[in-house]
Amino acid sequence: MLMAVLIGIALIVALVVFGTPVLQRRLMYFPDAERVSPASVALAGVEERVLKAPDGVEIVAWHAKPKSGQPTILYFHGNAAGLANRAE
Repeated sequence: MLMAVLIGIALIVALVVFGTPVLQRRLMYFPDAERVSPASVALAGVEERVLKAPDGVEIVAWHAKPKSGQPTILYFHGNAAGLANRAE
């Protein structure tokens, strides 16, 4: 019985150790290349800005001026979907 449990644990560890490198590409985030304007998702007063990183990569950002007396918020939408999916 103990030998069966140890073999089971060893198989699970081997699967994780050898399976992760094979499947890691499927876990990566591949952003949607479609570019959506803020106006197309009904965001009045929001403008698109393109920021250039030192390595030449362009980062698309949406910018809205804060209301008077209100703080500025920097929002990172995460690795699922893109800006248009977070319009609300």
